[in-house]
Amino acid sequence: MKRLLISLLGVLCLAYLATAQNVTIRAVDQPAASVFRSIVEQTGKNFVYSSDLLKDIRVTVNAENKPLKRVLSEMFSNTTIEYKIKGNNIILKKKKGRSKVRKPQSSTHATISNAPVLQPNMLQELIVVSRLESPAVETAEIGAKKVTAEEVRKTPALFGEADVIKALHTQPGVTAGAEGMAGMYVHGGNADENLYMLDNVPLYHVNHFAGLFSAFNADIIRYIDFFKSSMPAKYDGRLSSFMDVRLQNGGTEGHHGTARLGLTSGAFNISGPIGRKTSYLVGLRRSWYDVLSVPAMAVYNSKMDEKINFHYYFMDLNAKVSHRISDKASGFVSVYFGDDLFKTQIKDEDFDGDFNGSVENEKYNYHWGNLVAQAGLNYRFKPSLSSEFTAAYTRYFSRMSHHDIYKVSDGTSVTVTEDKNYTDNNINDWIFRGDFDWQPDDNSRIRFGANYVRHSFLPSRTTRLSVVDDRRTESRDSTWSYGANEFNAYIEDDWKVSDKFRLNAGVHASLFNIDGMTKHAISPRLSIGYRPLENLAIKAAYSRTAQYVHQLTQSYLSLPTDQWIPVTGKFKPQTADKISAGAYWQTDNGAFALSVEGYYKWMHNLIDYRDNII
Repeated sequence: MKRLLISLLGVLCLAYLATAQNVTIRAVDQPAASVFRSIVEQTGKNFVYSSDLLKDIRVTVNAENKPLKRVLSEMFSNTTIEYKIKGNNIILKKKKGRSKVRKPQSSTHATISNAPVLQPNMLQELIVVSRLESPAVETAEIGAKKVTAEEVRKTPALFGEADVIKALHTQPGVTAGAEGMAGMYVHGGNADENLYMLDNVPLYHVNHFAGLFSAFNADIIRYIDFFKSSMPAKYDGRLSSFMDVRLQNGGTEGHHGTARLGLTSGAFNISGPIGRKTSYLVGLRRSWYDVLSVPAMAVYNSKMDEKINFHYYFMDLNAKVSHRISDKASGFVSVYFGDDLFKTQIKDEDFDGDFNGSVENEKYNYHWGNLVAQAGLNYRFKPSLSSEFTAAYTRYFSRMSHHDIYKVSDGTSVTVTEDKNYTDNNINDWIFRGDFDWQPDDNSRIRFGANYVRHSFLPSRTTRLSVVDDRRTESRDSTWSYGANEFNAYIEDDWKVSDKFRLNAGVHASLFNIDGMTKHAISPRLSIGYRPLENLAIKAAYSRTAQYVHQLTQSYLSLPTDQWIPVTGKFKPQTADKISAGAYWQTDNGAFALSVEGYYKWMHNLIDYRDNII
């Protein structure tokens, strides 16, 4: 009996932890389905309700990192609708009796207007809606996908390791560079034509183990924004696609953590409150290839004269602290560190007697990774105007070294020859940006902003050291670092012209100053959606993008030998124009959806990398 009670208590605790999720939602008189979609993206839960239950209902919500149950209770407090969280579903239905109207609390304001009065003879069957109303039918965007953390974890992956980039390989127009690898090629573009971001900050190297795994910890992500056809005006700097990975916020209702042990790596994550207004999130992932290789190499070396040892691991560390300053302002600081280390040592001894012979000890070291540190402030000037200000530092570093020691003995003296080679490659960016979101009325949403980036490029620098019988010779190649200044500004309007027409128009302007020369690009964006039927949308889009930095690669694998270089000298930034068209159809209850997309892409200012190497 005692064991049974303990088991039941454990189940209840797990059920509580599953529902104790926090959400952040800001919406002013928005359709209920749009607000629900935001909850789905943040929690991975699905809504279950009758197709007529929420007809014509509009919602106003202002919740900053509040528990899901609290937000839902406030949202439905003045309506005839009640909810129930069961497993991964949020079930909505009509209340059995007329409930008393309860005034929402000031810290989480939520109201629903035009709530329908449900008749007793209304059909009460519940219909499961996996993704609510599809955004592909409602918006003017083509080739846009918001992937939740739950979708990433459900995507089959090598060794059972959920991977953010591999989850996107199932999208139309996206292919992997090599089977089983996390590389991504979109619409026939190169690997360097995709911009990867972590909480809106670019990462230059996003793979571990030559591309077998990506650098994003799937256990702590909230959702992924992915664009490959019609590009929002906010994004530029690459030609093929843009992917922004958003991390979870720390919980405010107790401390929670998870641990995972896999075939190739393990992960540990913990989050919780620090006082009433502050929360934290820490996630750590590390591989154990170095541990698994020890017994294998011991067996190999026991049978060979030449001794070989190698050591490899990768790790990711994410830490984030969020703080609610006031009802209008909140801030955060976050750090990401990704690290790969590969070492190989080959030792060969050839002795004839005690002192006659030679010893060669050869070592190869490869060390590379990313560092991101950022601080941000979210401020709401008024219900219709919000902003985000960010200061960030992002660094990619790579060092390859070769160390060879050769000792020869003739029985009386020893001659030592030593050679060392170091090759460094790194990029340092300082980023300052401001983004604004303004909704002047129900039919228009305007986004605008600007950012400044200070780049520092060191494509490759090699140092050579030679020591022969205490005679030391050192040399360094003449490669130097390059500094560049980049400025970007954008504006776009998502305009609901009528119930059938939707328009998204914008422009992105960029300047890139390097070596006393300023290069520029104007990138217009336009998407049009026509909805002749409730469940049918026909769309067309045009996007121009520009790219100022490029990557020199040696293979399809992601290696530390890859180099990022800026466009210099007489070369202009590479640009691409893309025209897309699509048709989207979805059943009324959202159980089935079909889309057809097509694109045509042409590129300008193609660069011969061989003539552009610094």
